[in-house]
Amino acid sequence: MSLGRRAFLVICAASVLAPGRATARVATSREPVAVLDAPGVGEDALSSALDAIEASGRLRAQLVTPAMIRRGALSSARAVLVTGGRGSRQGRALGEAGREALRRFVHAGGGYVGICAGSYLAMQVPEGSTEESYKAAFVAAAHATGDAWERGIAPIEIASPDGARRVTLHYANGPLFRSVAVEGLPAVRVLARFEGEVFSERGGTTAGQMRGAPALLATSYGEGEVVLFSPNPTLEPARPELLVSALAHVARRQPVTSLAMLVDTP
Repeated sequence: MSLGRRAFLVICAASVLAPGRATARVATSREPVAVLDAPGVGEDALSSALDAIEASGRLRAQLVTPAMIRRGALSSARAVLVTGGRGSRQGRALGEAGREALRRFVHAGGGYVGICAGSYLAMQVPEGSTEESYKAAFVAAAHATGDAWERGIAPIEIASPDGARRVTLHYANGPLFRSVAVEGLPAVRVLARFEGEVFSERGGTTAGQMRGAPALLATSYGEGEVVLFSPNPTLEPARPELLVSALAHVARRQPVTSLAMLVDTP
């Protein structure tokens, strides 16, 4: 990580860590986005997401730790981003109190964007899973291949269900989404599907599972809006505008109904 990036992280952290400073921040038109910094968050994923937010001119990043979330730090944000890494470690670091704080935030109208691990965190425990779960479980979807998630890392094309919009993004063991019925949760909207295959027989995944599977979802939870990415839009081949657009929409409680909304929104 560069010195400039370290400085940026310190500045962002200071803006939310300093006690009694919440009302002293300079007024800004940028939507405040809480970005989770915790065990299980990948350094490259976090750094590239912060770069995208910083460059957007539309959003303002606030780094938050699990302890800060448990103490109510999300109250100053309009949306929260949980990016790639290991979703089980992120959920374990949050603890049940942190996961409940996250659920309350979204249910009350806060936006949520998950990328890869952040998407795993938001979903249900897959049927037949034998792994200990630390999921927040506020989205009516699960990983389609249960505990088998090791597929590999590669660029992959995703396309809207009608094929009208196509983008190539960075894939790194992200979930294959499968809709599940959960009492009290609305059905998910499929924004894009995988057009290719990445698999690892050593990791327990096989050909034929990925192509056509949902790659990008949207839904609501209470008053809040949610977007989940399986591939990462901020790692190469990067399309950071997709992340920025998703965060901007959910921060304003605007439902995302198509991939075109993320690709075409300036």
